[in-house]
Amino acid sequence: MSAFSYVTIDEADAYITAEYPADDPAREMWDLCDESDKDIRLVSACGKLDTLPFTGAATSPEQSLMWPRNGSEVVPAAIKHAQIEIALFYLRPGLRERQMRADLRAQGIKSFSLGDLSETYEDTVSGWIFLDDAKINSLLIRYIDGGYETC
Repeated sequence: MSAFSYVTIDEADAYITAEYPADDPAREMWDLCDESDKDIRLVSACGKLDTLPFTGAATSPEQSLMWPRNGSEVVPAAIKHAQIEIALFYLRPGLRERQMRADLRAQGIKSFSLGDLSETYEDTVSGWIFLDDAKINSLLIRYIDGGYETC
């Protein structure tokens, strides 16, 4: 485990193998990554994860990451799993479209129409597009200050 990740590549590989079938598109993309790319993706996911407003306080003011918290020496499994899920989230097909919609919502656009196609967006945007993923949200909801609206 690096100073900028809650999980090792081996832990991520084991989790993904246990949680996802071999033909899942995100797992297939993960399996195509070399060790360096996996490390980069995990560190990036950790950085995104650590921008969330977690409850409590870091165990030590000198620690480089947000976890462990509240005097504990343990990083909860849900936090580790969320980091892996965030890394996978950014490998999934359709991310570009989800990011485009999140960008439109962040700009205050509530709806648009193009021919017979129309879309309407929620009034609020979290700024954390990966929290729109139900699995990631369910792993993190109990640790986020003030919770996060799922619907």
